[in-house]
Amino acid sequence: MSSSQLHNPRAVWFMGAPVSKAIAISTAIVYVVVEMNKWHDALILDTTKIFDHAQFYRIFVYNLTFSSMGELIFGLMALCPLMRRFEREMGSKRFAAFIVYSSVISTILELLVFNIFFDVERYSGPYPQLGAVLALYNKFTP
Repeated sequence: MSSSQLHNPRAVWFMGAPVSKAIAISTAIVYVVVEMNKWHDALILDTTKIFDHAQFYRIFVYNLTFSSMGELIFGLMALCPLMRRFEREMGSKRFAAFIVYSSVISTILELLVFNIFFDVERYSGPYPQLGAVLALYNKFTP
């Protein structure tokens, strides 16, 4: 794939960005499954249910999808172009490692901060990925 294809605004949307494509498609599919089965309460990062009721699956599933259709549409509108761009610039392996690393660090910090200082529920959504990509955009875009 030549560099002119990567920087062509009319190129296929996810050409050269398989991780971004997988994140976008899985977020939409998981939203449809969760909405059909009314499982939104199971995706909330609630520290009392995690630590008191041993529902540790919440740590892994809370950032799989957004909690409403509006969040899904606007979240994917923000995530897709930025993820494509930075995955093409960084490469798929480095970008995937960056996304996993930012998600893990964000989850650990959220569990510590919300467990120590707050007693609130944190709703689901890939906000750590969105924040990480926006931080890249702020740092590397003139």
